Amino acid sequence: MSDFLSFENLLTVSKTLPALKQFIEGDVLGKVLSEVGDAELIAASNIFKNLNSFADQGKALNRALVHLESAHELFKRSALSVVNSFNGFSIGLNFGQLFEWQYKDLYIYTSVY
Repeated sequence: MSDFLSFENLLTVSKTLPALKQFIEGDVLGKVLSEVGDAELIAASNIFKNLNSFADQGKALNRALVHLESAHELFKRSALSVVNSFNGFSIGLNFGQLFEWQYKDLYIYTSVY
């Protein structure tokens, strides 16, 4: 038997798969994406606040737009991760969180595009 199919490896995989499934299908993935989206918003905000200190303001604005586009994509994916994991029996679904992510995504989208 190959090392890959050893009992220890199969036991490790059987313990890891439920956690991985929960990460992908649960709210953990959405929360991680949202945290990164918040960081992108902060980065864009910092650029806007300090715009006068940049030698090339055009490049600075372009960087801020890239951060906003990334945040838009991250919040969209956060919301989709929750919607896609909802199976009608999910008790842990947080509609407030879903609404927050959708609101942030819509706000960024209407501001940038």
